[in-house]
Amino acid sequence: LQQDLTQLHEQAERLQELIKRLQQPEAAADDGSAAIFGAGKQQLGWPVDGVVLIGFGTQKDRELGTYYESNGIEIGIPPGTAIRAVADGKVVFADWFKGYGNLLILSHPGGYHTLYAQAARLDKTLGERVEAGTVLGQSGLSGRDSIYFEIRHNGSPVDPLQWLRHR
Repeated sequence: LQQDLTQLHEQAERLQELIKRLQQPEAAADDGSAAIFGAGKQQLGWPVDGVVLIGFGTQKDRELGTYYESNGIEIGIPPGTAIRAVADGKVVFADWFKGYGNLLILSHPGGYHTLYAQAARLDKTLGERVEAGTVLGQSGLSGRDSIYFEIRHNGSPVDPLQWLRHR
């Protein structure tokens, strides 16, 4: 158990370091696009249409009874489900990342990033610009029936459920 917890903390630290490296000072947006994402609370589409299996924040492991922090949400869906961008953005990372599997990160104006992990396949590459709803890849890494999704603002995780459209 201690080894698993240590590994989870190491994975989270590596991801935090990656996000810091990817953050670049963004020029002030004259087109108002930063305000669009910033005003997007409860307006963004879902990356997949599924059930939230693991929520944001402090969670209790059902089997072990221990508590852990979740910086995002895990959404249950069948393998092979299309993963879609929740907002317009630019691909700043699209590769394997230990502990997260195939990981794609989109940068959005105003210091926002969205992270899509545990994909079986990534369909976009570094530097590509995408629009909301664009297919980024497919779920099903190693037969998993879920994906992991985060939203970060200036490197800090925020609760995705406050941003995604209510269903």
